[in-house]
Amino acid sequence: MGLPFCRACAALVLLWAAVLTAGCQGCQKPAPDQVDPALLLLPKQTQTVISFDVRQLRQSSLWAVLMGQGERALQHHKLLDTISARTGWDPLRDIQRLVVAFPENAREAGQFAIVIYGENFDERRLVAFARDQASLSGIAITQAELAGQRAWVAHTSPVRQTGFFVGKDVFVLGGGPWGQSLAALASQPWKASAAGAEEFSNLCRRAGLGHAAWLASIVPSAVRTQLAADARFEAASTVSRVTISLSLENGLGILGRAELSTAEHAASLASQLQRFALEARQSPQVLLLGLGPWLQGVRVVAEGPQVTAHVQLSPDQTQTLIERLTGLLALPQMHRP
Repeated sequence: MGLPFCRACAALVLLWAAVLTAGCQGCQKPAPDQVDPALLLLPKQTQTVISFDVRQLRQSSLWAVLMGQGERALQHHKLLDTISARTGWDPLRDIQRLVVAFPENAREAGQFAIVIYGENFDERRLVAFARDQASLSGIAITQAELAGQRAWVAHTSPVRQTGFFVGKDVFVLGGGPWGQSLAALASQPWKASAAGAEEFSNLCRRAGLGHAAWLASIVPSAVRTQLAADARFEAASTVSRVTISLSLENGLGILGRAELSTAEHAASLASQLQRFALEARQSPQVLLLGLGPWLQGVRVVAEGPQVTAHVQLSPDQTQTLIERLTGLLALPQMHRP
């Protein structure tokens, strides 16, 4: 997952402070009960979504490991205590879900969206805290009216950040031109939203809505072009869509799917992944950490133009892995800056 989830959670939640101070067309609407509500708040140009169901994660045995690592990472800032004291809002307790989204050309204009579902939002206190923190870096946060939404704009360079609250339990933050688009969607959810983009909405459903964490992405053409420039990645360069989901039922399950242009490319990519898993199991580092048994459970299969990779750990295996990770993260060298 990259950064430990708790650390990422805290960073995203504090966008009023930490981030702000740092400088398919013509389709029909899917049935409402089949649409992820977050897609209603995202622009139709969305091509990548990453979702974390924090409620599920908090109820899992993984949470203690993730929270402990995140607290160690933030301890020298005393950030969580400061936020709770100033705003009455505890990110680790009050966040229910995090959704991060990007368009294909996110790097060009800095577009992104973050949707935070939570409890105990106090807009007045949170904005006051963000303004105080931003002012320390010479950044002004001003109020603006966007598509009927009371928005708060951080005049950062080179990309402006725009945030606003939707009701009492949703906060939306947008980067660059997406700030205006997000505000418009909050007022008219079906208008030009990702929920109305049939290809992408279906991809999100295939990712497995309701899982503890999932990713759905239409691979940017620039990425495919870059991969195609290296003969070693010819098969990978034809991947058009990717989904990854993490399930915490009956242990720990991770399922990834990639859709390629041809069955031949899928077979080639599956072979490469199988070879990689075998080499990883035999590496000295993996053997030293005793992670071989978990890698042995990885299954990679090509079916037509699709490659599926799956690993399922039993509750006992998951508990053993957690204990091993806890011990590993407790080592002094793991906490060096």
